[in-house]
Amino acid sequence: MSHQSEVFDSEDLGLDGRLMGVLLKPVPFFRKIGLGTPITRVVPYYAILALVMTLLRLHITGRLENRPEVVLLIFIAPLVGIIVNGVLAGLSQAIGAIVGAGADIPESMKVYMYGSTPLLFPLLLTVAGIAVPWVLAPGLTPTDGVEVLVSLWFVVLIVIGLREVHTISTVRALVMAAPAILLLLANLIATGAPYWWISWLYIVLVPPGAAPPPG
Repeated sequence: MSHQSEVFDSEDLGLDGRLMGVLLKPVPFFRKIGLGTPITRVVPYYAILALVMTLLRLHITGRLENRPEVVLLIFIAPLVGIIVNGVLAGLSQAIGAIVGAGADIPESMKVYMYGSTPLLFPLLLTVAGIAVPWVLAPGLTPTDGVEVLVSLWFVVLIVIGLREVHTISTVRALVMAAPAILLLLANLIATGAPYWWISWLYIVLVPPGAAPPPG
C-alpha cells in the first residue's frame, strides 16, 4: 500500500487513539498522517494537550484559582503553543528545503504538535505524587532526569515524524530536526546535566587527592 493511499488513517483516530498511536507506534502513525489535509485536523488534539498541561502547571504551582489572569492564561496557552510549534516547524522546513524535504510546512507543524505529547508526563507524575527512582547523573534529582528523558523522547518523535512525513532518510531528518535538538540541549544545560556528568567522570577517572574539576 502506498503512502498516499493511507492518508486519512491516523488523523481519523479519536484523541485517545492518536495519543496511543504517537507514543506506542510512532512510525506507522506518522507514516499515515494525511498529507495535504487541513492543519485544523491536528489543532483540536494539540489544543486539548496544551490546555491539560496548563491546568496541571497551575495546579502544581498553586495558582489554579478563579482569577481573571488564570482564565486568560488557560485560553491563551494553546494559542501560544501553536505559535511556538509553528516557529519550530518553520525553522525545520527551512532546513528541509536544503536537505530535500518532501512535504510542506503544515506537515512539519503536525509532526511538532503530535511530537509534543510526551511533555505531558512529567506534569502528570508530579500531580500524582509519583516518585521515579531514576536519575540522569549523580547529583541530579529524579525530576530533572524525567524532564530530560521526556525531552529526548520529544526529539526522537520529531525525527521519526519528519522522516516519515517528508520521506527522507534518518540522517536528513536529524538535520531537519535541529530546532528540536537545540531545545533538548537547552534543557540539558538548564538541569545542569553536563556539569554532573563531568563531575561523575572526574570522580571515576581521576585519582583521589587530585585538584577538583573547574567550575
